[in-house]
Amino acid sequence: MDTLELPSLAAVLSSVEIASTEDLTRTLRAASLPLQQRLTLAWAILDSSRVEGDAGAIQRLSAILVRKNELLIEWLLSTIRRELKTAKANDYALYRDPAAISLLTRILECINESLPSGTLLDVHTVLDGPFTALFVSALSRELATRDLSYIASVTRLWRFIVESTADGMEAVSMQLDGLTQVLSLVTAKYLKAADDGDVQLRDSFLGMLASVFRAMRSACESTVVPRKCFALFDKDLLPQLLRLITVASDHEDVHREALDMLHAGLFHVASMRKFTTELLDLVLYTSETKSTYVSGFFDILTSALGSQDMVARAQYAAALPDLLARYLQASALVCNETRSQATTTIGLPAVAASPASRSREDISTTCLAMFSHLYNLLQPLSSDERFLAATNRLVAVYFGDLCFGTVRNASIASSGIYTSQIAILDSWLGHTISPIFREPKATPSSIALALAGIDTALEAGPDSVQAHADQLLHAFSHIPVDAVQPASSVLNHLVSTLAKARQLDTLFEKLVQVQVGRSARGSKHVNLLMSAPFIRAINLAISQSMPFTQATACITIVVGAVVAEASKSSGGGNGEEGRKRRRTSQSGSNKGSSGSELCTQRLELLATIAANVVLASAATVSTELQRENYSQLLMARYSELCAALSTDGVAWERLLLHYSFMEVASRIDGTERWLETCMYPERVRKSILPTAGGDAHSARVNALAMLVAFQTAAHWSVFASSISAGVIPQSVLEPANVDEAAAA
Repeated sequence: MDTLELPSLAAVLSSVEIASTEDLTRTLRAASLPLQQRLTLAWAILDSSRVEGDAGAIQRLSAILVRKNELLIEWLLSTIRRELKTAKANDYALYRDPAAISLLTRILECINESLPSGTLLDVHTVLDGPFTALFVSALSRELATRDLSYIASVTRLWRFIVESTADGMEAVSMQLDGLTQVLSLVTAKYLKAADDGDVQLRDSFLGMLASVFRAMRSACESTVVPRKCFALFDKDLLPQLLRLITVASDHEDVHREALDMLHAGLFHVASMRKFTTELLDLVLYTSETKSTYVSGFFDILTSALGSQDMVARAQYAAALPDLLARYLQASALVCNETRSQATTTIGLPAVAASPASRSREDISTTCLAMFSHLYNLLQPLSSDERFLAATNRLVAVYFGDLCFGTVRNASIASSGIYTSQIAILDSWLGHTISPIFREPKATPSSIALALAGIDTALEAGPDSVQAHADQLLHAFSHIPVDAVQPASSVLNHLVSTLAKARQLDTLFEKLVQVQVGRSARGSKHVNLLMSAPFIRAINLAISQSMPFTQATACITIVVGAVVAEASKSSGGGNGEEGRKRRRTSQSGSNKGSSGSELCTQRLELLATIAANVVLASAATVSTELQRENYSQLLMARYSELCAALSTDGVAWERLLLHYSFMEVASRIDGTERWLETCMYPERVRKSILPTAGGDAHSARVNALAMLVAFQTAAHWSVFASSISAGVIPQSVLEPANVDEAAAA
């Protein structure tokens, strides 16, 4: 029966005569008077502000009534207990009326307020017996009328008992079966409202949820039978709680309290000893014994992820990384070597009471086994972005763990465990992450998730990323605009990681093998390998952390790649054939990308990288021997480039590399004669600057040509000044035509 509006006090007094406190008490208990009228009378006795009109007698009698709070709560609780046993579905009952629930709360508050300062109500002195039955019955109500006032009144009563009394939390914790029923009901109500899209109804349960979770955590932490607490989170309750963790993720307090509760219930210290023992037996000895902890727990998770409801499956999956994080925290407490690094206090009193622990080797093994099992549940579903995101988080949680991950290398108890960890990481990159970059129809969101996976792997095992660098760098040459920001961040992370490991040369070995991605007509993609942030990153990495021998090796690698690509671009033929190829690729761009155009793009990429490697590597020269070797390297590589880039079809690349080599040579002592020969104005005009035909019309070629001309003119201005000052010896002047230089 739905809640009805309470009758007025005047209507109640019209049917009964109350002249004394005895009449008042007798009327309140009289079965002949309808419950709703007696509820109105009870409110009038408790709160005189409700008394109106000629009902002043009630106000006066209430004022002299002895122990009225105790009288009211005794009547209210005895009536409710009787109703819980006998009330039928369509009967009016006090426990179904928000006014009655609110009255009970207010009476308890009044009792609490009447106590001496600093003293709180002892619940067991007032609410004797299993009072959680009231909440079970209240929450079992079908809220077909969406009675928000009823939910609010029940929530307020619960929170007062649990949070505002001296022993409310303890009293609730001792009624574990009833508390579990309340937990199950309020969780189900919350999820039902969320599924129906009823935000107001869903949020009305938030306050009670957090309080119930705290009470359940307290019960689990204080239990002397942790096996019983573990068993409470069965195949019905645990999946619901996993869903709730995901659905309520925006509500930080509820999300945290739910995880704290599961931590205390599933991974109690005493439970963990049993759990890890069985898991270790399963891993090391492939035990076939049906275990209470391991098999039962995994069976529940496997069943949940096999649900036909894809939305629910995704919600289960999203909660597994959080569950793994709590398992790792609990594991740290049961190992002496990691206890000081533990990031939780849940279960710490139990550790102090029973300090027996497992070895780090054993705990690391069981943590790996737990992660592996959860990973194997999620990875096959990773074609769906929701499960891919969950798998990414699972990997990040495990490998980033302070005690048992690889990021800080603090958890590696043995080389065998580390080898297994890296094997899983390699498998994840190879079977889950890398295929996304090869998928032509990959969405920007899936690419962003794959990039996040690479970012995690760079922290967890940089060597694993190098095995997939070819595909990764190819992807960076063809990144959707929507994924540019995360891709740039990952690319910079890749450069800094390799630089820190003194392995930056491997990056250039992979870069020169990159096949530039093909863009469909009208598609919005960016080549990050030619972006300013990436160029700045490699320049900084080379100049600050690359050894000289690596730098010179990188120059040889990238210049060799430019030479090889230029030869391929020109078909190995004469200059006229190369010009034809370049013009063909430019005119063909209006019809879509062609193989020739991609070859041109690749040559531009290689030339850009080579120019910047040459410029940055000058900072690695620190000794006289290195200066001599570096000078010889520049001269030899420059000659190769001049021979390979001799046509107008590659004017932009020729100008760019000429400028970078001349700029670096001007910073290195001992290259004066070679520099003057290379900067000889007539040579620059005939061999470096583009001719009137070819691709000289290109704006970017013209801009580079002007820069090279200015560079030549500026050099000869300094050169002429040095001549007059007698700084440059005659041997250097012999090949130079000073008059021509002045004209330039």
